[in-house]
Amino acid sequence: MKTGQIFWGVFFLAFGFLFLVSRYDLISLNWSFAWDLWPLILIFWGLAIITKNSKATPFISGGFGLIIAVIVFGMFSNIFDNISSDDLVWSDSRSSNSFSEEWNKSIQIAHLEMQAGGGKFFINDKTEKLIEGKAKGLFANSTFSVDTSGEIANIYYESSDNDIKIFPKKDLINYLNVKLNENPVWDIDLELGAAKLNFDLTKFKVASLNLESGATSSTFKFGSLQKEVKVNIEMGAAKLKILVPEKFGCKVTGDMVLVAKNLHGFNKTENFYITDNYEKAEGKIDININSGVSSVSIERY
Repeated sequence: MKTGQIFWGVFFLAFGFLFLVSRYDLISLNWSFAWDLWPLILIFWGLAIITKNSKATPFISGGFGLIIAVIVFGMFSNIFDNISSDDLVWSDSRSSNSFSEEWNKSIQIAHLEMQAGGGKFFINDKTEKLIEGKAKGLFANSTFSVDTSGEIANIYYESSDNDIKIFPKKDLINYLNVKLNENPVWDIDLELGAAKLNFDLTKFKVASLNLESGATSSTFKFGSLQKEVKVNIEMGAAKLKILVPEKFGCKVTGDMVLVAKNLHGFNKTENFYITDNYEKAEGKIDININSGVSSVSIERY
């Protein structure tokens, strides 16, 4: 079989497979990471030249076709993904749901625990309630509960609809937008599938954030309201961006062997990265990252 046949065969098979699983909501993934795969084109191109007319040539051609399919599919997905989910028409009442819990002035600490599959997640705005949210797509079928004991509120959200919809109609994407009260100190625990997250936490006192996720594209922005912040991230193939106040000291640890890192303003030691002002800063953010093949950027603003 000619190498051209193998290349195009694998390309169309992979592209068709990705389109199919995305169309039927078998995966819900932000494909921005696909742009970061472009160096693999040069690698496979070079391998194709080196191994020309050898036994490895068919495998190189197949791998080349697979990578091109992922990048091309990611390019088109990102173009259409720029359409906001708020602009979609949700005519099926089963595809959206709202939840909330009233604010109690006695609450000093709030622990938010979220478990869900793939989709888009947002925390950006404040609310006068303890918490409120709007879920769309498969996230609309979920369980929400709050247990309050004295000064502590434990909030649980879990997506419970794992059915595959062959004809999803308006359930084009899984979407969850959450608003938090600005008064309590927040601990946030997230266990998610393939996801895109955009959390602007500058309005809230966030003491800790823990994320366990598969393939993900995540942005977290922390403010200066809480003087000690602990962040723990465990993820697969991912693109991660964290913004921290420049006046805060920041320390980054973890297993990041296969991670492309952008840590401007950090000093590298044997086991971690740290800012010059870490010891003397009034506020500190400690970040631990364990990741697969990823891109990590931590910016100070």
